[in-house]
Amino acid sequence: MVSLAAGAPVMPTAEERQFVAELNQLSIDHSSAGFGHPGRLVVSKARRQLAFASSAWMRWPDLGGGDLRTTNVEEWRMAKVDPSCAFWQAGQHRYLSALTSYMDSLRLLSLAPEVQRELLGDLGFH
Repeated sequence: MVSLAAGAPVMPTAEERQFVAELNQLSIDHSSAGFGHPGRLVVSKARRQLAFASSAWMRWPDLGGGDLRTTNVEEWRMAKVDPSCAFWQAGQHRYLSALTSYMDSLRLLSLAPEVQRELLGDLGFH
């Protein structure tokens, strides 16, 4: 987060906004919770999460040192994302950090309504 000027609201950086936009699009493309918690996994949800993770890894190969890992689920005869791997943990951290910037900005009473709508639009609220 950076301050726009002395006394001005703190806004999400251009990098944070770009990351959120790209992450949201990947989440839509794969019907996935993104780097969020997927809830109770079933085969179809695990496949979507794995597809999302693969696409995210191609987009941000250096995230978490590029350490995307999976674990085998024998009863499904497939792998699932290992949420404890460095890639997944770094993705969650970066996403939550960006969301914190958004929430901090949106809490400010001094933020113009058009700026509030723009930030909410970034997050998928229309």
